[in-house]
Amino acid sequence: MNRRIEGLDVIRVVSAFVVCAVHTIMHLECNYGIFQPFLENGTVLMSTFFILSGFSLTISNATINSSNVVNFYRKRAVAIIPMYYFCAILHDLMTTVFSAIAGGGIQEKLEQVILLAPIEALGLQTIFTSLFSYNHNAGTWFISCIIICYFIYPLLIGLVKLIPLKKKIMIICLLTVLLAYASFIVHYFSLANIYPNPFVRLLEFSIGVFLGGIWMENKGPMFSDRKNKTALLLLAVLVIVCISVFGKLNNNYDYDCMMFSWIVVPSSSLAVYIAAQVRKWHFGRIIRYLSGLSYCFYLAQLYSNTLSKYVIGRYDIRSNSVKILVAWMICICIAVILHHLVELPLVSYLRNKMVKTPAQ
Repeated sequence: MNRRIEGLDVIRVVSAFVVCAVHTIMHLECNYGIFQPFLENGTVLMSTFFILSGFSLTISNATINSSNVVNFYRKRAVAIIPMYYFCAILHDLMTTVFSAIAGGGIQEKLEQVILLAPIEALGLQTIFTSLFSYNHNAGTWFISCIIICYFIYPLLIGLVKLIPLKKKIMIICLLTVLLAYASFIVHYFSLANIYPNPFVRLLEFSIGVFLGGIWMENKGPMFSDRKNKTALLLLAVLVIVCISVFGKLNNNYDYDCMMFSWIVVPSSSLAVYIAAQVRKWHFGRIIRYLSGLSYCFYLAQLYSNTLSKYVIGRYDIRSNSVKILVAWMICICIAVILHHLVELPLVSYLRNKMVKTPAQ
């Protein structure tokens, strides 16, 4: 890409904010008024995130081949692994110290950290779905899934290049049906939740990759300014409809956001494709900054909800609006600190050391 596509940044930022709001509802019992029914079911946007990841990677790394696949892996590793390791280790240290201060469970905690270290170092914790509640896995499961997706990506993009347009569309439809079918089987037989399942997330990621292949093959002139607004308005409506339909139907089913893949996946795919047509958007610099901050913003929630809960309890905060303010301010502050003091210098240093430039 010659220029950044700010429409995709908008989706990334909205998804990150909604997921953060979901966590404040779950952990801090925050209430967002008229938005509450949508936000309570906002975990559906994780599907949007994986489709977006596959799509974005394709339109920015479509030229990958056997000669530069190693460099691709280096770039992806530098982008996500250092911050993942830093935040995971810091989280383990903090929880171990808290266990010691609380006066119990430190030996059990240390055993968990040591035994799970090889699995988490390789980003394979999501394969062991029962580990979801251990250590920081409830917070880093998506990193484990995305690592697996990145590992498979060179095979996917090679396939995308060989397949004509109609077959790309057929594969996207087939993958969407498989996701809906898998969700139905889980619900019908009351199986374990497949929310952090790496195979399911790989299917969503693959839809994004094939969708990106279609976009690269058919992209035309960008929309006019007036149509830009229409496109993002349609995008917003699609997302809201997706979540509201889930929220309405959730009254008749046990809670399982994956049960609604049949509406979430097509809506997310269409939203991503539309957003890719929007090169520029209002407040572009702010959107780009927030998009760049989104990874640290997600990781910051490993600590922010615990700290927010402490502050709210310590000062006996009962006002809902103040609880929301405390939660968001703590999360944003941690994210900004991680982004500027850890992520940017660390990634810059490792990229210069490990990643080859085209000129080389």
